[in-house]
Amino acid sequence: MPKAPPDNFIDKEEFRKTIIKYNELNPKDDGEWLERYEKTVRTRAKGDEGKIAKILEFINRKKKHYAKKREYTKEWFEVENKLVGMFDKLVRKRIPCFKIPFEDFDDIYSECMYALLKYINRYDETQNTSAFAYATTICSNAIKLWLEENAQSMFCRLPMDVLDREVEGFMGHSEYY
Repeated sequence: MPKAPPDNFIDKEEFRKTIIKYNELNPKDDGEWLERYEKTVRTRAKGDEGKIAKILEFINRKKKHYAKKREYTKEWFEVENKLVGMFDKLVRKRIPCFKIPFEDFDDIYSECMYALLKYINRYDETQNTSAFAYATTICSNAIKLWLEENAQSMFCRLPMDVLDREVEGFMGHSEYY
């Protein structure tokens, strides 16, 4: 008899389908981000015409999608609730990977959920890429950004001259320094 998956298990195929459905139905997303996204891509990918062409194709598909009026429906609310539940599992599993102090958990959790809901509309289902990896990257980047902004991170490096003054020598012995 097959073993039941744990409560915090996320079926990656179901996750992908839910994200695609959410993006398809989402009446909150009006596409206002597309112009900024296109400008950013053109700036960062200068010279890589293949990459720019792929992203412009994605942007044009999104513009056609946003031309259709979408409304709040029962189906959309169900999909949103399902996706938020999946995001909750993802974030609760991702945060401990960064060894974050317990008292900061709620702040970081909120940042991750906000980032996921804000940027999940940029997932391109036609690329046949992992929606789970995409969402995990968004979550990880939100955590890193929060840690950098709050200067509590191994990702925030102090200049060497500051470290020289503040860090005692190797194993507490200045002769090894």
